[in-house]
Amino acid sequence: LSWRWVFYVNMPVGIIAGLLVGFALIEPLVNRIRHSIDWAGFFCLIGLTCSLLYALEAGGRDFAWGSPVILGAFGVCIAATVMLTFAERRAVEPMLPLDLFKLPILRASSITSTLIGMSMFGVVGFLPLFVQNVQGHSPTVAGRSLTPLMLGFMVSSFFSGKLLLRFGFRSMIFLGTIIAAVGLYMTTRLGVHSGQVEVGIDMLLIGFGFGICLVAAILGAQNSVGQARMGVTTSLINFTRQIGGAIGIALAGAIFFNALANRLSVVYHRPFSAGDLASPSSANSTVPKAVQPLVAEAFASSLHVLFVACFALGVIAIFTGFLMPRGRVQDFDMEATMERERLSAGGLAD
Repeated sequence: LSWRWVFYVNMPVGIIAGLLVGFALIEPLVNRIRHSIDWAGFFCLIGLTCSLLYALEAGGRDFAWGSPVILGAFGVCIAATVMLTFAERRAVEPMLPLDLFKLPILRASSITSTLIGMSMFGVVGFLPLFVQNVQGHSPTVAGRSLTPLMLGFMVSSFFSGKLLLRFGFRSMIFLGTIIAAVGLYMTTRLGVHSGQVEVGIDMLLIGFGFGICLVAAILGAQNSVGQARMGVTTSLINFTRQIGGAIGIALAGAIFFNALANRLSVVYHRPFSAGDLASPSSANSTVPKAVQPLVAEAFASSLHVLFVACFALGVIAIFTGFLMPRGRVQDFDMEATMERERLSAGGLAD
């Protein structure tokens, strides 16, 4: 089987999920309302995210950071952001209602979700490289190393909802980010002599902590608005996490490949660039046995730089807990929530 089966294997699952949604999900709609699609906001948001991700991904690898291509991509990103702001203010039903960001709990949840996505996906995207190229395990073992993270994520998501009822949003954000930061710190201590158990514990802590944070962020955002806006609010939190993850992957790639290029230049006594390492020919090249330990050390030290950056983001995420208003789920009843939203949005009713 070729590497393309990594993607093909998901197709049957997606088809089954689509059939279940089409035939088993029944929504009893009493009053059908015709909605207008915010096409202007949609295209502006696509332009914003695509140009930003391209600049972060290609900068320093395919083009210099000061090259016209990268500067042009950042320029498109800024222009798309300005256009998105005007489009959402004029839209009848904006895809991204800007007045939602006047709510403190929603601002805090969005920032927390973005930082979580950046740090978590930065580690998830490159930890298999550590297991395979530093520890010398197979690609199967490298992929399996992420299993503890998903287990911790699912377990913490299961019971953190009940803890929210007792301790509130701010306390759970603090708890989750601290646990995740401990796991991120432990990844900075990984080296050529680290074992699979150590990697598994690190991933378990990261998944456990971020699972708590995401549940608190989503429920906090949902309880800050009325029912009519609950869908767009949930989508906003998920979007910030995904865009944070995409930015995190792009930044992590830039950090890792540039660090690795510098270290391999010392090992092979010839210049390397990040673009050389990302090319298909470098992926198919073999490493001479004489320099394999040095190459493994180069990978380990380069990934250490990346893990330190992810740990720094995790520490910053801890302080976002101070942005979260105090209160528990039961303190946010619907009438008080709608009234608070009207005041925060300058008199706009939900």
